[in-house]
Formats: sequence, C-alpha cells, structure tokens
Amino acid sequence: MEYPPSIRIDSSGLPESRSRRSEMIAARVLARILGGTCSRRDELVGENGLHDLDVLLADGTTIAVEVTTCIDEEAAEFEAARDRHGVHVDVEGLVQSWAVRLTESTRLDGLIEVIAPHLAELERHGVDGLGRPARSDSSLYIRHRAGDPGGAVPPVAYELLDLGVDTAWAFARTDGRQSVEFIRRSGGGSGNTEHLVTEEVTRAAVRKSPVLSRPAAQRADRRHLFVWLDPDWCREAEFGLWSGNPAFAPPLDFAPGIDEIWVGSWSATPGEGIGYVVLWHANHPSAAWRHPTPPELGPNP
Repeated sequence: MEYPPSIRIDSSGLPESRSRRSEMIAARVLARILGGTCSRRDELVGENGLHDLDVLLADGTTIAVEVTTCIDEEAAEFEAARDRHGVHVDVEGLVQSWAVRLTESTRLDGLIEVIAPHLAELERHGVDGLGRPARSDSSLYIRHRAGDPGGAVPPVAYELLDLGVDTAWAFARTDGRQSVEFIRRSGGGSGNTEHLVTEEVTRAAVRKSPVLSRPAAQRADRRHLFVWLDPDWCREAEFGLWSGNPAFAPPLDFAPGIDEIWVGSWSATPGEGIGYVVLWHANHPSAAWRHPTPPELGPNP
C-alpha cells in the first residue's frame, strides 16, 4: 500500500493529558504549515469554553483554532469495559481458551457470563472455531477439532451469532489456564473508507461550530477547525485517512463559523522525538479535500 505524504514534527516534550497533547501537536503542525506563532488561548485569557489556539501570521493575520478528536462512542465504551474486566477473562468450565471477536455494536458488559456456557457447548460438539458469513448467501463457517468427525452445525453456534459474536477461535494458553479474550470487530480499511473521513469530520464540525461562532473567535480574521482521527477510537476513518485519496472523499458541508478544516492522524516512534502526521485540508467554499502541498510545509524541524 502506498502511503500519503506525511509531515515530520518534533514530538518531544508532549504533555500526558490526551487533550493537551492533541492541542500541542496541532499547534506544531499549523506552525509548520502556516508559519507564524501559535498560543493556547486559555493560557492567554484564562477562560474555558473558548477556542483552543490563536495563530498570528507574519502578515498580521489572526486565526482562531479549535482542536478536537473524533471518538467512536461504541469503541470507547468497549475499551472501558475491557479495562474493567481485563483483556483475558478467566472462565471456568472450558477446555480451551477462546478469542472472541464481537460486532461493532455489541456491548461487552453483561455478555461474559452469557457467552461462556455457549463456548463450553461448542467444545462438547467438537467445534473450536466459527465465523459469521461474509454475505447473506454464504454459510456459517465451522471448524472442528483435529480428528473430530464433524457433523451438523450445532444450534449454539447460531445463538452466539445472535449474541453479537463475529468470530470465535479456540487456542491453548501456555500457562494452562482457560480464559476468553474479547476483541471488537473493525473494518480495518476494507473497501472505500474515504467517505468515513468526511462523515466523522462533519459530525465534529457540527459539534464545534458553536465554539468558533462565539465573539472571541469571530474577532479573528479566520476560523479553523483541526480534527484528529485517533486510531484507538476511530479506526476505520483513520485508516481511510492514511490509505485513501482525498480526491475520492465526498466534499464537506461546512458548519457555520468555520472557514477551513484540517483533519489528521499522527504516529511517533518512542524515544526518537520525531512524529509523523498525515493531513487532509479543505476550505470554504470549495469544501474539497486535498493534501497540503510541499511549498506550504517549509523545512523539516
């Protein structure tokens, strides 16, 4: 896969807070692209609820910037539940351990106690793997243990699908314990994901439009929204940002108060102090996505 051009930035000295870190990286990216200086507004005026950054360009132009991160609420809820229960949940009554992948909308809380007896029933039928049909005309995939004669699909397999299981595979842990590991299904970039970038950013623009419509932002010459797509919370759209072509993405419907929108994702190698950001940009009224061009970027830090 050919990756899009990325912007190299200094990733040293970033704060622990996720929101503060996203603001600081956005400030470094904008300083790299636009030039000028970036300041956090709440540090200047000590007020909350206003836009995050003020950018002052060399020609005196002022830009009010609001920074936000798109969050897939279902993914966030799933990860919070996994934090509560643990990645590997010890379960009694199983012969093997299982890796269970759930569909995107399936909630983990309350499911663990229900699924375990179903997995034990699969084991009694000699099944150590199942998969949801990829198409409506496809059959349920069932894998029987080596040496097992197989046979009809046990009804419990369909009951697991009804509970929101996408795939389930048995495996042996090296410590001999039996547990269930729950994973949330993600498209992982299958198909055309550019439209997901526009969808996520449109929702963010509607959510943040009131901030950039306030008098403090309106006094600036321009108003920019900077949207991060976090791979932990917005995986498919973030994949579309890295792998897709901005020309294939639907144009934005700009929310009131916003003149330009940046959407990006970043990664960094621990200990190196250098991060890489992939970035799309759109401005009003054209609303078409594009990559920032090399002359806009200036020298690497």
